[in-house]
Amino acid sequence: DVYMFPCHSCGDGAGQFKTLLGFLGDNNVPFGRVWFDIEGGTQFWSSDHGDNQAFMTAMVQAASDAGTPIGIYSNWNTWPAIMGDSYGYPSTLIWYAHYDGEPSFSDWQAFNGWNTPYMKQFSETGNQCGVSDYDVNWRPPSFLDEW
Repeated sequence: DVYMFPCHSCGDGAGQFKTLLGFLGDNNVPFGRVWFDIEGGTQFWSSDHGDNQAFMTAMVQAASDAGTPIGIYSNWNTWPAIMGDSYGYPSTLIWYAHYDGEPSFSDWQAFNGWNTPYMKQFSETGNQCGVSDYDVNWRPPSFLDEW
């Protein structure tokens, strides 16, 4: 899988996705899914929900046109703040961050049509094998079988 942090102020969501796909293809990078990282509020996004929704729709449509599976990385605070309370892609996998140190979905809060999470980022202070300060993710083992 690969991860994309879209740049709303750069414009052309579909073009950004196509550029990513072109780069991956040109460099023979194998991947299964592109995760769109939707966070940062007005620091990275417009204050206009409709404008953000149009940008997101363009990216999702470009992925669909390319036959590329996608997922969304966001949570119950950031997504509604950026996209509004009634806009979402509930049939798309959701990976959320909540740095509570707990590798479980016990903290999950449904939002914008997403009722079941796919994965959780529960820590930003990973430390193993001499590498430190990395994000740590978790998902139930049964989800690995479905992948």
